[in-house]
Amino acid sequence: MAGDRPRRWLSPVGVLTVAALLPFFAAASVHEPAAAQDPAPTGAGPVFATSDQCIACHSNIEDDDGADISIGHAWRATMMANAARDPYWQASVRRESIDNPGLQSAIEDTCSTCHMPMARTAARADGRMGEVFAHTGRAADASVETAQAWDGVSCTVCHQIAADNFGEHESFDGGYVIATGAAPDADGPALSIRSMNALPPRNRCCDTPSRSSPSTDEIGAESTAGYRDELQVTAPAADLELAADLTDEHLRRETAEFGSLDVRFDGGAVVVDVDVHNLAGHKLPTAYPSRRAWIHLTARDQAGRTIFESGAPQSDGSIAGNANDHDAGAFEPHYTEITAADQVQIYEPIIGDSGGNVTTALLRGVRYLKDNRLLPEGFDKAAAASDVAVQGAADADTDFTGGGDRVRYRINAGDGVTSVSVTARLLFQTIGYRWARNLADYDAFETNRFVGYYEANADGSVMVLAESSAEGRR
Repeated sequence: MAGDRPRRWLSPVGVLTVAALLPFFAAASVHEPAAAQDPAPTGAGPVFATSDQCIACHSNIEDDDGADISIGHAWRATMMANAARDPYWQASVRRESIDNPGLQSAIEDTCSTCHMPMARTAARADGRMGEVFAHTGRAADASVETAQAWDGVSCTVCHQIAADNFGEHESFDGGYVIATGAAPDADGPALSIRSMNALPPRNRCCDTPSRSSPSTDEIGAESTAGYRDELQVTAPAADLELAADLTDEHLRRETAEFGSLDVRFDGGAVVVDVDVHNLAGHKLPTAYPSRRAWIHLTARDQAGRTIFESGAPQSDGSIAGNANDHDAGAFEPHYTEITAADQVQIYEPIIGDSGGNVTTALLRGVRYLKDNRLLPEGFDKAAAASDVAVQGAADADTDFTGGGDRVRYRINAGDGVTSVSVTARLLFQTIGYRWARNLADYDAFETNRFVGYYEANADGSVMVLAESSAEGRR
């Protein structure tokens, strides 16, 4: 059943978030990607070693139970290690390049900044633009730069980030400074924003749901045999499965929870108040805008018959009743009260182009048409800066506050219903249906491959973050 246990497959790492990109977009129909800040090295020039040289020593560390906790083994199954292999990222870069062929060099340079940082930094230091597709597929050569590209966000990137502008806004989205000319600092930097994702899942204060299911950390188990060789993943299946299990456990236990469901009869209707709480230290979902969370609520009468259902996941990865899955130009608003089965409370960002049309093309996005992602505890939406502000009807919803949301369901029960059993589930997808399906319009190796992966795995793409049940009687 969808949501019981997701299949393991690569999905977006999306380090460059739309929230970070939007401020750089001018009000035009197509935007040249804002040049990522050059991680221009200081000193003698970029000096990088690939992770295999680090793992040679940073290995064979066990805990008291004999489990291998070596950082090298833990890292190689993460989204950071596989940033360059991510088929969704590659498909998205290809889609943007097809849409904007005159900007392909700028697009690849920008996107390689975070997904292929060693190769991109070396290229820029040599006076060249960073490249993506020169290092992937049949076009790839056996050069040192290609090896660095495939190593993703590797050890000697994070351990050579200088303190110059570390943690400042200008350091985000590729604006970090690489301090080279010396051996990588084994103790530093303290922690870069991007390297935080390589931490164990219990560190929920960082951007942990970026390791969410199905995520790049979840390459293991079921799809390893089918996709591991295709994607040239070097991490052993055991490491991948462990990373997937840790991610599953974290998401199920520490991402979100429901308060007690308030179920009561009001004349011929059943009224259900649902409180959902965000346990993470950031918006939920976070990072790349293809991610979404939503409430799947089911009500059954005394005979076990379903009298109402909103937000049911479908086998193709869509959500029953979701306007955006049915129509690429529409989307579900934020609700304070739901009265019909085709209304779904979906916590998501919806991107709009300069004409106010819904788009999944990052270079056409100029603003959010909707951003009702669950806010972290302490977030003051009235004082939030414009680039992180709540957008749409949620802004005026007094029950949508820092830490969570309350939504009411009013269900027409009829006179024959004497008791009702209600179950609410908070479901999550890394790649929403529309973000995947829009790639099907592009006939290229990367887009065709990813759409094929999505269609084969869509039925297992949903994860249950939280669940609660309650009953009510007349």
